[in-house]
Amino acid sequence: MSRRPKLPRAPRPWPCVILAIDPGKVSGWAILREGRPVLSGTATTREDRERAVGSALCIGEDSGLPLVVVGEKWTPGGRFGGARTMAGLGAAWGRWEETLDEAGVPKTRRLRVNVQTWRAATIGGPQRKSEQWKADAVATVRRVYQIEAKTSDEAEAVLVGRWAESAGEVGRKLPKRTLRECDMERFVA
Repeated sequence: MSRRPKLPRAPRPWPCVILAIDPGKVSGWAILREGRPVLSGTATTREDRERAVGSALCIGEDSGLPLVVVGEKWTPGGRFGGARTMAGLGAAWGRWEETLDEAGVPKTRRLRVNVQTWRAATIGGPQRKSEQWKADAVATVRRVYQIEAKTSDEAEAVLVGRWAESAGEVGRKLPKRTLRECDMERFVA
């Protein structure tokens, strides 16, 4: 099976609003507009998810920018190795998908990123235990954005958004007109 070629990162944040989601029993979420965090939090209920999605849609509409949703995905192994854990994480993402469907967010504006991919791009360094990754996520958000994330789930969502802000995969989700208007078409060819 051939893999799709890795897309280059854009030289500046994409002209869009990103709703970044770290799904789980307690889901972290963050909204970034053109590379800057605007709002973030955690979601444990349907109402929390609806509020996050609704806020992202409103911020996109108010700023005239398209919304792209980026959710963390997992691969078997490590802390995600057990069947029950993988099933629970899949169910958590399914609840977000249902909320996105009900809000009318097109599937063509959604993508998933492996936990290893966003961590390597935003935190970096050697492998470590889950608790250390989470502590490093909180510290990275504090250092990069001067934001005190209330939980590691929220911090990880902010960093998923940081990865997404100039990821080539996100550029492919944007309307061609948007890319032309900001002269960034060449970065998604």
